[in-house]
Amino acid sequence: MTSPDTPSVQLILDRSALLAYVAGSMDVAEPIHEVAHDGARLGVPAVVAAEVLAVVEHDASVLTNEGTAYGDGGDLPVIRFPG
Repeated sequence: MTSPDTPSVQLILDRSALLAYVAGSMDVAEPIHEVAHDGARLGVPAVVAAEVLAVVEHDASVLTNEGTAYGDGGDLPVIRFPG
């Protein structure tokens, strides 16, 4: 639920988008960056996160609440999950 003081959710990532993001796709990173830059929020359904975590080696901090960037150049924002 969104209150008037809480930024709205403007983007929901599905499994294919999350897998592409983890693989470094700029096609997914750009909209994520735009949403973050606008001060809005994005969402990842819990089932999608679980499915992706089950098939991806996730040594990187892409899908955790650690770190601030991902990718070879450290230029992709981390998708944070509350700890």
